[in-house]
Amino acid sequence: MILKSAKEVGRKEAEEKWGRIIAEAKQKVDQNTNQAVEKARKKGEEEVAKVMVERKRQAEWEAAEIITGAKRMAEQITGEARNTAKKALEDSDKLIAAAQEKAQHIIEGAQEAAAKARVIMDKLGESEE
Repeated sequence: MILKSAKEVGRKEAEEKWGRIIAEAKQKVDQNTNQAVEKARKKGEEEVAKVMVERKRQAEWEAAEIITGAKRMAEQITGEARNTAKKALEDSDKLIAAAQEKAQHIIEGAQEAAAKARVIMDKLGESEE
């Protein structure tokens, strides 16, 4: 009976010991799982931050390209407008010069006609006398 009692006590102690080992193992598994989850969460956050930084850099690069293109277009349009205005001014100067030349010819023609008219009037005036 002592042997039976000793076996019973040994069995209970073994069960308690295995219970503690299993509980500690479960606790260790839970702890490792929590650490792994936390590590994965942090890594995920870091990856998200990296992606966000990359997207921001890419957006800034694209914006800079758009601004550069817009500046280039503005410079081209300004240059074309300047050239058009310069050509219009040159054409205007040519038209003014041509108009002045025509006006000068008209004035000279009118002066010649007036001179001829005077000569004719003088001749008429002499013939009446």
